[in-house]
Amino acid sequence: MKLRSIRKGFTLIELIVVIAILAGLISILASTAANFIVPSSSDAAQTLKQAAEFCYRKSILTNTTMVLELDIDKDTYTVKKLRRDEAGIKEELVFKPQKLPYNSEIIDITDIRGFRYSKGIVKVPYTYLGIAADYSVHLGNDPSIYRTLTIYRYGGKVTILEGEQFHTSSKLADDKNRKERDENEQQQP
Repeated sequence: MKLRSIRKGFTLIELIVVIAILAGLISILASTAANFIVPSSSDAAQTLKQAAEFCYRKSILTNTTMVLELDIDKDTYTVKKLRRDEAGIKEELVFKPQKLPYNSEIIDITDIRGFRYSKGIVKVPYTYLGIAADYSVHLGNDPSIYRTLTIYRYGGKVTILEGEQFHTSSKLADDKNRKERDENEQQQP
């Protein structure tokens, strides 16, 4: 009779297969973990959207003027409250300037007239009636624009759109003409 010897350990092929499976799992986990650690441009847009909605709600609830201040050069934003007294109008900091994630920048801001702000500080005042004008805030890595945050004049509406979008008065006129055309077509038998 032949006696079989019992192996103690792994063969080289078994070891390579186990290492390959572990490497595959680690690569999947690393890419998933990177999404949690490194914020994307949509995270920056969502953060600015929440700040704008906060300003709108706070201005209605407290009947005060809130200001969303966007610093294009430093890629920061902050919220301030305007106080009026005998000495004049004073800005009171609601929360400290917040820096956008390193992979997102405020490229520029366009108002409803089509005027583009590419540097400096843009202040968006909120009152219980709304804001002064519509704004399009372009976010991304210069020169690429990944997201557009559109802040509407009335109703506190804020939307996030993909790519570079503009909400200007000329576009509003086109939208109004299209809406009138659609209404006229619906009324005709």
